Amino acid sequence: MLSHLRRRRVLRVAATLATLLAAPASAQQSGGTLQLQALDPASASVHENNSVSTQRPFMPVFNNLVLFDQTAIVHTPENIKPDLATEWSWNEDKTVLTFKLTEGVKWHDGEPFTSADVKCTWDTLRGARDAGWRSNPRRSWYDNLKDVTVNGDSEVSFVLGRPQAAFLSFLASGMSPVYPCHVNGQQQRTAPIGTGPFKVAEYNPGRYVLLQKNPDYFKLDRPYLDEVTIRLMAGGSAEVDSELGFDTGTFDYIDIDYAKVGGIQARHPNDRCSVRVTSTSLVVVFNTGRPPFDDPNIRRAVALALDRNAYKSISNGKFLIGGLFSPGAWSRPEEELSAFPGYGPDHDANIAEARKLIEAAGYGPNKPLKIDLATRNSNNYVDTAALVSDQLSEIYLEAPLRLLETKLWYSARTQKEFDMGVDIAGAAVDDPDDYFQRFICNSPMNLSGYCDEALTAQIRAQSEQSDPEARRKMVVEIENTVLEQALQPILYHKPSGECTSGAVHNLVISENGGHFNSWRLEDVWLDR
Repeated sequence: MLSHLRRRRVLRVAATLATLLAAPASAQQSGGTLQLQALDPASASVHENNSVSTQRPFMPVFNNLVLFDQTAIVHTPENIKPDLATEWSWNEDKTVLTFKLTEGVKWHDGEPFTSADVKCTWDTLRGARDAGWRSNPRRSWYDNLKDVTVNGDSEVSFVLGRPQAAFLSFLASGMSPVYPCHVNGQQQRTAPIGTGPFKVAEYNPGRYVLLQKNPDYFKLDRPYLDEVTIRLMAGGSAEVDSELGFDTGTFDYIDIDYAKVGGIQARHPNDRCSVRVTSTSLVVVFNTGRPPFDDPNIRRAVALALDRNAYKSISNGKFLIGGLFSPGAWSRPEEELSAFPGYGPDHDANIAEARKLIEAAGYGPNKPLKIDLATRNSNNYVDTAALVSDQLSEIYLEAPLRLLETKLWYSARTQKEFDMGVDIAGAAVDDPDDYFQRFICNSPMNLSGYCDEALTAQIRAQSEQSDPEARRKMVVEIENTVLEQALQPILYHKPSGECTSGAVHNLVISENGGHFNSWRLEDVWLDR
């Protein structure tokens, strides 16, 4: 499996390099409108959401201190670039990270950007300041951040409680923009102000976002585009509308079911379509704060009933079976996982064991266990959730599917208004610290509500381990616990299809977290 993934990645690297090198730098053109689509987001506030639905329309509005290289297919700590910061350095024990800031930068409303804005943003993220945010989903990214100090307007330092290898990568994610001190959360949800290459000209929820070039952008000659339009789409029809939109020239880029890529490419030989590895996983989420899923045996029974070969079969082998981590630096081959619930090859034996667990809890064919199974009303979720519902019927669980539109789904997740859900889990940063926040006590990303202080302590210990091999061993032990306890069963890791108009240049969506981190758009240009 790994060799196949590496081979596919090499091919995609070659294709992307060919695109980037197809025209000399002098051929880059200014002007034009890039036409995109996205699912309708809950709001415009990047910091208050945890969805690519928000990233695509609104990441171009902001800047980070540092940012993953927007031309890189795989984002790594080695390709982190300056953004609002010009340089950075650590102290000797790796607990203080200091940034020098670009001077003369202005917010879209004309106010000056200073170190105070950085402090305000991360004081809010770590819970030390109230900016009027409704939620703070990445608070656990910054649990280790103890203070933010400024030295004049152009220097800021992050003071950590312990060394943390992933900290700079978190700052480099598109989900870590700097917000202005003088703008409250309500405005950022509806008419956000940033320093980025594009300003929000119009935001009409449920319909569209119009971004216009920032004429005062601090990076000379950027952006190339005059405008970006993003049509906001309802989940149920998004894929059909996306394909039709690409066929008619309404959209310049779409992400699409991998199975449709070949047909679209055949109709559009001058455009670029590909199937790529992603950091996207389909997972089962339990509400462990109430019966029945506060019982580990019931969770284990569900994990045993999930026939992962069925998912692989319906995808013609495209869905990848694996553990917690998406294909990348931390993933393990499928053959290492056979001892964990649901990964064993004998499905009949798995079902027999699951039925015994359900019967021991007092349920059976004449007394089924009725549960609320919810998911988002989007093609990416519904087909998988329907198969989960069907598989659960084999072990005496009645789980009719409840479909929720995007905003209601995210509200239900946050409020834990479900017994069990089928969700898409995506890692914005390919590091265990990002994946493990789903299991830390009181983390906003811990949708199940599960809390084990000993597991949380293990997660924090691996985070500060500087020796790569020692850290990997600790990560494997934690992953084993997550799988054994069936805390969030992973159904499969899903590849994604994408098609880009041949007129679009320098739009590169990375494989590990790309839909969270690859939408700055300042280097994208059109030759039409």
